[in-house]
Amino acid sequence: MTASVSTKEKITNGFISLLNKRYFSEIKAVDIIKESNVSHQTFYRLFTDKYQLAETVCLDMFYRFQSVYGENASWKDLSIALLNIIKNNPRFFKHLTDDLEGAEIFRHSLQELSRRLTGSVGDPPVYYIWLCIVNEWAVNKFQDSVPEIYQKLCSSLPISEILSGKELEQALQQYEQRDMRYYFDKSNT
Repeated sequence: MTASVSTKEKITNGFISLLNKRYFSEIKAVDIIKESNVSHQTFYRLFTDKYQLAETVCLDMFYRFQSVYGENASWKDLSIALLNIIKNNPRFFKHLTDDLEGAEIFRHSLQELSRRLTGSVGDPPVYYIWLCIVNEWAVNKFQDSVPEIYQKLCSSLPISEILSGKELEQALQQYEQRDMRYYFDKSNT
């Protein structure tokens, strides 16, 4: 079992190393296999393809928030943690989100994270907003602070088209403070 874990780590580390150098669409499974120093059979025993590997790596990175906030973080804590993870892996996320294939992996990883934490998937525009903001942030070399990007994210949510001023501020505060259990329970009723 330990050999399997270290083999999986070799493959994910090889993939991360490649994505730090090149865009997602430029990476082929054979490149990952070579970088990881594993056989084709080993790679395909653990992953269907580079897309499954990429999503696994993204989700593993995204789940790091649990080590700080636990399993039942608030939406705000979760969002800030994800933004910190993205900012701390700048080349990885730049090369992922700046590429059509990689952007789809990023979007799908956010949807899967939402599904696992809340029991449902949000509206497509929300993930598109995340993608656009992270992509723009990457283009600007992640110079803006996490709180600035978080505010930009909040002000871009679809609710801002319906509410404004104090109403919007109150709705966002309520939304931000709810924890993942609230959303999970709500989706299962």
